[in-house]
Amino acid sequence: MQKIARDGGYSEADLSTTPAIAPFFAKFGFVQTGFEKDGVAPGMDKVLMSKTFSGDAPDPSQY
Repeated sequence: MQKIARDGGYSEADLSTTPAIAPFFAKFGFVQTGFEKDGVAPGMDKVLMSKTFSGDAPDPSQY
């Protein structure tokens, strides 16, 4: 994540995960942008998340 933000060639990162793991990514600034019931498999929902980069180098201690 540091390299992506520092290089400046990207303004956003998107990912998909499960509800159990989504809080981990939220700690690093990702926000939920969508939700799909049974999106991973039957009984396993999918959470879509995104993080926008400001163009400033991130605080290395964040990662």
